Amino acid sequence: MDDQVGCEIKYFKAIDSRDKAIRIRGDGNIITRSLCQNAGNDCFELRGNGPDGNTAEWCTAIKSGTPEEEAQGIQFRGPGHAYKCSAIGSSAEGFQIQEGISNVTIEGCLAINNALGGIVIGAGATNNSVKCNIAFANGDGITYFDLSDSNENCDDNVWERNKFKNSSQPCIH
Repeated sequence: MDDQVGCEIKYFKAIDSRDKAIRIRGDGNIITRSLCQNAGNDCFELRGNGPDGNTAEWCTAIKSGTPEEEAQGIQFRGPGHAYKCSAIGSSAEGFQIQEGISNVTIEGCLAINNALGGIVIGAGATNNSVKCNIAFANGDGITYFDLSDSNENCDDNVWERNKFKNSSQPCIH
């Protein structure tokens, strides 16, 4: 869905996709109660253009990527929101806020068994909020973590009331 504004997608299923399963570009779009399973690349890509970005609610990403292709469960390439979503078994990050991206909220989500981290904020990505999430068995706990922020002392990203085993920095709570 390219450059759409204010659209809503409900109950969408993408199973055994070879490429990015669900890509949303534009602003103010909502995808809700949707499933992506066994995608060859990223399951959900949200690329917002405006201040509000796009929203994923009650979405599930299961096994994105392959051993040869690193892929995220839910990836933000612009402002947006993830609420009550799950990312399980991705070959890269469960949830990723790309480098330099601001104004993303990830709340009430679940990240389990993702190879390169559960919830990850890239370098230069600021003014993001990650709260009330559960993240376990992600990464190796040495280089890749349940929760990770690539900015020194988390910059102005807010990490609150998350449940996890390990993190990249002490500013993550």
